[in-house]
Amino acid sequence: MQNPKQPLYRPEIPANIEWHEIYQAVPFNGIINKDLAPNFTLKEAVEASFVTQEEKPHFTRIPIDPVLPKAAQIIRNALQRPIYLGSTFRSMEWEFYRKRPGTSRHTYGMAWDLNGEGLVDLIIDATNSKNELYKQLRQLGIGFIRIYKDEAGNFIHMDTRPQLSNGEIHVTYEKKNDEEIGWQKVDFWAGVAVFITIATTVWQVGKFIYKKVKKKWNTGGEQIEYTS
Repeated sequence: MQNPKQPLYRPEIPANIEWHEIYQAVPFNGIINKDLAPNFTLKEAVEASFVTQEEKPHFTRIPIDPVLPKAAQIIRNALQRPIYLGSTFRSMEWEFYRKRPGTSRHTYGMAWDLNGEGLVDLIIDATNSKNELYKQLRQLGIGFIRIYKDEAGNFIHMDTRPQLSNGEIHVTYEKKNDEEIGWQKVDFWAGVAVFITIATTVWQVGKFIYKKVKKKWNTGGEQIEYTS
């Protein structure tokens, strides 16, 4: 069943979100390449957005929480290496197309995904130790960080949802979905079954050989020669 057509921009996007016009005025049609922060541009944010093919002609402005470029710059300064925008704004239709519920903070302009060499380890250290970088992000208004570090990729998601009741950032690690966990359980128990089958067979063969050897020793006292 196909999802009903959703507006490109949510009507309930918070008032503090800044709207950025994407294209230069006529006669130019290129993307406005203004700086959002010293190391991040509007063009990068637009290129990391995801909307459906049908929505692209209407995608003329992008909502961005002003906290996000500032937070990305703080992280960039701490890392002292380039980091890249993996995902910024995403439309609800795009989310539905990807079989997602459409409630992501990305659809509100409140979330960015970042990637880069050394970035994940930097954030893991910051969130575990609650060091100066962590304090700066918390003070700025980052409320949630999800860390992805597995075979699928290494990146972080950060957004500006409300912080925890104690004022800390809610930090999570991405886990495999239930389907993947289920297959892992199946593989585990299948392995156990194979092991039991092999062990039982070996035990039965050993028992048979033992009986044969014992019978020969008990009948006539014949010496048994073993060959290498």
